[in-house]
Amino acid sequence: MPGPAEPAVAASVQRTAATQPIAIGVNSYGMSYVGFATGGALARFNAEGKKLSPLVLDQQGPVTAISVAPDDRVWVYYGTSVSAFEPGGRLHRHFDVAEPGSCAGNAHDPSRYGGLVVTATTVYVASRCDNTLEAYSKFGLRRARVALPSGGYPRGVAWMPPQGNPKLPARLFVAMPKRGELLTYNAETLRAASRPSARHQVERPDRGSKPEPSGVTADRYGIVAITDAANHAVNIYNANSGMSRFRVLGHPPRAGKFAGALDRATAMAQHEQDGGGLSGNLFIADTGNGRAQRWDIGGGYTYWAESVSAPRPRDSDNPGDPGDPGDPGDPGDPGDPGDPGDPDDPGDPGDPGGPGSPWDPDPDDPGDPGGPGGPGDPGDPDEDAAPVNTTRPTVDGVAASGRTVSCATGTWQGEPSGYAFRWLRDGVPIPGTTASTYVVTAADLGTELSCRVTASNAIGATAATSDPVFVGDPVAPVNVTPPVISGVLQVGRTLTCSSGTWSGAPTYSYLWLRGGVVVGSSPTYATVSGDSGRTLTCTVIASTAAGSQFATSAPVRIA
Repeated sequence: MPGPAEPAVAASVQRTAATQPIAIGVNSYGMSYVGFATGGALARFNAEGKKLSPLVLDQQGPVTAISVAPDDRVWVYYGTSVSAFEPGGRLHRHFDVAEPGSCAGNAHDPSRYGGLVVTATTVYVASRCDNTLEAYSKFGLRRARVALPSGGYPRGVAWMPPQGNPKLPARLFVAMPKRGELLTYNAETLRAASRPSARHQVERPDRGSKPEPSGVTADRYGIVAITDAANHAVNIYNANSGMSRFRVLGHPPRAGKFAGALDRATAMAQHEQDGGGLSGNLFIADTGNGRAQRWDIGGGYTYWAESVSAPRPRDSDNPGDPGDPGDPGDPGDPGDPGDPGDPDDPGDPGDPGGPGSPWDPDPDDPGDPGGPGGPGDPGDPDEDAAPVNTTRPTVDGVAASGRTVSCATGTWQGEPSGYAFRWLRDGVPIPGTTASTYVVTAADLGTELSCRVTASNAIGATAATSDPVFVGDPVAPVNVTPPVISGVLQVGRTLTCSSGTWSGAPTYSYLWLRGGVVVGSSPTYATVSGDSGRTLTCTVIASTAAGSQFATSAPVRIA
């Protein structure tokens, strides 16, 4: 059900939140992605805290939350929709999760409400538009919509895999800032009627304020970490022992500016517990200090604390737009040379945003490691840069017990000098599997295998993960001929999507997409006025006991 009306956010808070980090995610190689209420692009840092070129987004709304999936795709929640990007920055998918316009303005402050976590199979959204927790397939089909207890809107959400000792199911943890509590749900049985299996009140520190839980992480060892924005802290709990708190980080309840201290941390991400040098590290959006930090979850070390402000991507598709930063046709634009307010003016040698500065927002500055035209830009193969994956790795061979499969590296820009490999079972790294080949074992039966390739050169390293393959005697369906859309291509007429031809005897489900957004989920689709002049495609998902594959029809345009 909808939560109570949220008071309007003070203008000063809106201005602060717009330019300071409010969302963060981290991939398997330690690259962190930082989002802002201004939207448009994500700032990026490598594992050592070096600023990289921004990832330009497909939407302009506030970046409410970021989650990096096990395959290293970057998912972004805007409030009414989500988008997924390949590690190299190419848009992979976009779909709506709320009615457009339902989160207009800052009525539901994106720095205080809304969360996202993406697993190998499911997209979970803690909605800042209403008081709900929603689960979607990665194609955008909603599987569950759970009304949360009244008393505000949710913020962070985290997923924990099943635990063996004690035996516990996969769980979801949802932060409720206004209530000062953390809700727990059984992820394996989540449905509309679900109720919290546990509710935990976040502890108030001595002489502190009422807690305001914001970011949440959970790992495979049963450890939950929660940022408390009101008390500038990170609380660490053992979820397998009654949510017992055993560590507090950040020197609460006072805000601090030194590395290892916080000022209103609003989001947090955790690197997977894989036994490597990044294992379990926390990446924190330290909003009040305008920076991102990387911490050891044990609390003994702060790897880096780097200032960050919202990137200003250039609208290269609209050079005459007066709002286009750096547009030479706009004499009043602060991105133009000679403008007295221009932070990039080459005549201002003392400007920290001048040419060559790592904080220079001018994307064309050849000395700017963060600009799309500068060194280090993954989209510029002519400049020195870390490798960029252009075709994902693949698992080759028969995935059956006792057989050997191999990992093809895919294709890369940036002239990699070497490749490292890691095999994953259901998205979790398999210890000791660092060769390009892998002998399938009985433990893999009924699971999905994938391989992760890390390409490196003298500049840096980048990881990319293959699509998973099912292990077992059943064979996943293979598409022989693609689906076809038939019918009269006019508004008000009904179209039909054929299943195409597949190997085996699969069952089928259907998705109709308009401009990449799901608009229907049956074999037929009745066109509406919004389809006029637009293109439609139909994706057929074929499933057997071995897994699912999909194929998409050729697009058609509605008159």
